[in-house]
Amino acid sequence: MGRRSLKRVCTRSEGGSVNTFAERADNWENTADSLPFVLRPRPVQGELLDAYLHRLLRVNGYQELRGLVEASPLARTSKLEFLQRHASLQEEELGRLMDPEHVVIEAKEHRKLFLTPRIRWCPKCVVENGIFLANWAYRTTVICVKHRSYLRDECPSCHSPQLARSLPGLCKCGLILTRSEDHAVPEPLYRLQQKLHRSLFCEGSQALFGLTYFKAAKLAHYMGMLACGSGKQSLRESALSCRLFNDRVLMTAAANTLDRWPESFLTLLALNQALPSTQSVRRDFGVVYTVLYRCLRGSEYQFLRDEFEKFVNDHWQGALTKRNKSFSRGTLAKHPRMTLKDATAKSKAAPSVLKRLGTIVAAAEVGTTHGRRITTVETRRLQHIDGVTLQKAAQLLHLQERRIRLLIEAEIIKADISPVIYKAAAWFISLHQLHRLIFHNQGHRAADAVSFTHVMKCGKLTNEEFIGLVKALMTGKIQTVNGSASTIPLGQARVSRVALTEWLQKFRFDNDLPLSVDQAAKALGIKQEVAYFLVRKGLLISCSGRTQGSVQVRQKDLKSFQAKYVSLATLAKKRGTSPKTLRLCLLCDPATGPDVDGGRQYFYRVADLNDKADERIAASARFLMHGNGSTID
Repeated sequence: MGRRSLKRVCTRSEGGSVNTFAERADNWENTADSLPFVLRPRPVQGELLDAYLHRLLRVNGYQELRGLVEASPLARTSKLEFLQRHASLQEEELGRLMDPEHVVIEAKEHRKLFLTPRIRWCPKCVVENGIFLANWAYRTTVICVKHRSYLRDECPSCHSPQLARSLPGLCKCGLILTRSEDHAVPEPLYRLQQKLHRSLFCEGSQALFGLTYFKAAKLAHYMGMLACGSGKQSLRESALSCRLFNDRVLMTAAANTLDRWPESFLTLLALNQALPSTQSVRRDFGVVYTVLYRCLRGSEYQFLRDEFEKFVNDHWQGALTKRNKSFSRGTLAKHPRMTLKDATAKSKAAPSVLKRLGTIVAAAEVGTTHGRRITTVETRRLQHIDGVTLQKAAQLLHLQERRIRLLIEAEIIKADISPVIYKAAAWFISLHQLHRLIFHNQGHRAADAVSFTHVMKCGKLTNEEFIGLVKALMTGKIQTVNGSASTIPLGQARVSRVALTEWLQKFRFDNDLPLSVDQAAKALGIKQEVAYFLVRKGLLISCSGRTQGSVQVRQKDLKSFQAKYVSLATLAKKRGTSPKTLRLCLLCDPATGPDVDGGRQYFYRVADLNDKADERIAASARFLMHGNGSTID
């Protein structure tokens, strides 16, 4: 039976009308023994079903399949039955043949997303086997993993495609198509193609993220589109976009993104993020959001959304709300930002306060679709805005407001909002600033303890001394000696009187601070009345104090007096005798005293003692002069 008679048997009935599929099946039964398929080549593993049918017909002298099998969704079944009956193929041999279109339809996937409009081939494989492989029909296959070379889909001369009925490796223009490209395949692309190849042949352990082929292919396809900077409008592909050169670009871009996971993906998100941010995640990330939550919305792609949502929490300046239903509950709970309105309700601070604390709470303005501006803040920084006013701070520390202002001026307390800087009605001081001035009991005790409040009230401390004393308490140079109290506000702290006196003397000497007459009397070891008399007589030089009518003694004047004068009581104590006896032994006259000017205590000039050649007395005076100086240190 010739070719024409075969076609006639399979397509028309005796009456000349076109047969139905059932009638054609009957014709196959009737002509099964008469089909002259003398040559019956065996199929190769993974060979394209249609290409094998044409190869079978071609070696037996036939040109096409028309009329032999049914062109319908059941075509694969009819083709396999045809091969089983007329080519004597066994089940194992039929299993070697693959029909990608049937596989896609059976998986209920989109044909244009996975299948190529043209047959692709590897020139080296065609030279070796002379067949078309089924995996070349998938769009994700752009290289041959066996030969590590790029595939072709058209003749380089006439640009004609290869057909399933074509002789592999030969174009209709006569050009031999067995020459491969010389371009090297990048390593990331080769690794991606290997994983997709394993997914296609169900090698799940080595597949891409453990996904099935169609899931992995869809992931690679959309990752390539994102990496190429595709907009929303380009997610809808045309026939031209399904060509090999376009798929090669997509797979190369996808390979670069998926090869270094997740670093490359995070870089891709940063490049796609709109700046400045708005209040819409969908608007800011555009096509990325569409791909992750629409195109790849399956649960198997949750790892993508997890990385995306983590990136949003770390870098997006907008605030997630309950409207973002696509995000997981964990992401919404961990989101670090909230709107100013929610922050006001949570922190119980006025919106104006939060705006002025912009740097502390990392405030940022984002836009809305209606053109309004919304302020967002970091949730974790709201703890830093738990502040109080100046009056409340004074109550917490048990200090006067004047003292709090001094601490602010000395930058021991840093006010977040100051009426001096901002046009605000009240101060705002963070509680963590005040916690530095609340001390913890160290278990120290002292019999001569005095409260800090009493020192400030009766100690007549200057502002410099007050600031220095607070710093000494903070650094531990002066220890608190409170009893059983666990936390001690600054105003209620108790210190040792001796330790405080020693510290004050050293502090005043080191900083060259002027002394009151009472303090000068303590430094000289004399009574206050004697010190005031020396000031009135001009022996102890003084200057005007800060307040009207007050008198102070500078450190240099105090040192000068100690170098020039020595008291009779000091000399007598050093000689081990009484002042009255020593007074009779001295040859020089005192500078001041009861017999001289009515003073209560005798003082001698050191120079007069030296002039009278009383070496012993002079030596004692010089020793005492240096000794008095050392008592201040």
